[in-house]
Amino acid sequence: MRRTSNLVRDGQTRNGKVDAEDGLHDGLSFSYRPCLPEEVETIESQAAKEGNPRAAVRLIAAFVADRLGTWSEADGDPTFENVRRLPFDLFNKVYRVVVGMRASDPVDQPTKEEEDELVAALRSQVDGTPPGETMAETTEGN
Repeated sequence: MRRTSNLVRDGQTRNGKVDAEDGLHDGLSFSYRPCLPEEVETIESQAAKEGNPRAAVRLIAAFVADRLGTWSEADGDPTFENVRRLPFDLFNKVYRVVVGMRASDPVDQPTKEEEDELVAALRSQVDGTPPGETMAETTEGN
C-alpha cells in the first residue's frame, strides 16, 4: 500500500490558485492555512443561522481573511474588507479551496528570478545585508 500524507497540521500553510475566468475575474494566487473538519462545519453552520445573506457573506469573508496569508491581488492585502469585495465567483472559489471543498487550480512554479529574489530577501533578514547587495553577490557567482 502506498503511503499518503493528508493530515492537517498546526501551522501548516498551502499554496492555492484560482484561474482567471474570462469576463468574470482575473486569476488569484494565495497562501492559506487549511481547515479542520470541525472548523468547516462550524462556519457552515453559523453562516446558515445568520438572519440574512449579507451577514452570512460577511461572516465567511472574515473567516477566509483569517485563513489567508498572502495573495497576488494588486489592490491590497487579504483583509476582511478586501476579501468581501472579490467578485462572487472568485470569492466562492477561494472559500471552497480554503475549506477543502474544491481543489486548487495548478499553482505556478516560481521562476529562477523569483527564487533568487526570495533567497536574497531571506539572506538580508539573516545577515542584515540590503537585498540588492545580496542579489548582486548571488548573480556574480553564477
